[in-house]
Amino acid sequence: MLILPRATLRLRLGAFALLMAVGLHSNMGRAEGSSAPAQPENAPQPLNVIVPTTSFSPARVKTFGPLEYPVAAVRSSQEGWAVVSTMVDGNGKPYETAIMRSTRNAALDKAAVTALEHSTFEPATSDGRPTESAVEVKYRFLLDSPEGSASSAFVSAYEKFNNAMRGDGKMEAQAALRLLDGVNLYEDAFLGIAEYRYAFKYGTQSDQIAGLERAISDEKAPKYLPRAEFEDALRRFLILEVQTNHFQEAITAWEKLQQSSTDKKTLAALKPVMDQVNSLRTDPRPYAITGELTPSVSADGAPEGTWFLDLFKPRFRIEVKEGSLAEIKLRCDKKFLSFPFDPELEYHVESHFGQCEMQLLGAPGSRFTVIQSG
Repeated sequence: MLILPRATLRLRLGAFALLMAVGLHSNMGRAEGSSAPAQPENAPQPLNVIVPTTSFSPARVKTFGPLEYPVAAVRSSQEGWAVVSTMVDGNGKPYETAIMRSTRNAALDKAAVTALEHSTFEPATSDGRPTESAVEVKYRFLLDSPEGSASSAFVSAYEKFNNAMRGDGKMEAQAALRLLDGVNLYEDAFLGIAEYRYAFKYGTQSDQIAGLERAISDEKAPKYLPRAEFEDALRRFLILEVQTNHFQEAITAWEKLQQSSTDKKTLAALKPVMDQVNSLRTDPRPYAITGELTPSVSADGAPEGTWFLDLFKPRFRIEVKEGSLAEIKLRCDKKFLSFPFDPELEYHVESHFGQCEMQLLGAPGSRFTVIQSG
């Protein structure tokens, strides 16, 4: 007999109000009864300056499309989550939908994308006129199983992984990691911790980030991991993002850590680091980020490679080290852009587009360097 599934979602709008102030207001108020300083004769009279502003209201969901729990996932008791991004045009129609982060279950990812594509929206408005904007939604696929618990099979496999990690055998540890199959979200979060531990000893910083991202589960507060493990994972994730120059992602992690952590000592130690990160936004000097396209599947089912980055600075250029890049997509708070990759160009994103997430597409396994500058 099948356990009835339930699917939930969390909405996060990826667009923010924009207020642009231009000019100075020369009329400064004074307290009643105070004396104003004397002005020389023929002094210019103060002018009332109108400060132009742009009002922006983000897109809003009218109706969510049905979220179908894949039958195969129900039969195998597979839970999961997926963060889906889409652009919403001036008519309220979603387009350019993509999986940002997830538990890497292809069937659940597809179901989440389909649900968002069949949702309806009130479009964003700029000065009262409909305009395009970005929206992000998190879907959760949950079964009626006890929360915060792991099966005996998972506990046994995790202990074997722990034993393998105590030794120096990489192959043994790798084999033990492959036996870990996180079925519910509690197990999947601990699978992320195991992936991080293996990558810390044998893998790359990118592998460590991927494991911690899975463990954190795109949550702002502990939901699957115990609080101590969640906050430690978030802290390690933040430090790795800084070390690899993923500064916008580090700022997002810092905001989450400030909201969830009660460890004042850790927060105090990290604050100078994050102050320095924020100061880099106005530093014109370039810096580099290395990346590799991971295997994915395009909308028409064809294999492709993809990679995402939250842009921190307005200018960037890309140097391909191995393989080939085909296309660049920018999903911004207030604009979507898509264009063929040109290795000879430096790209400049206009500030009024808002925060942008860049997606690179091309041959799986392609390696490259993104150079950002002010």
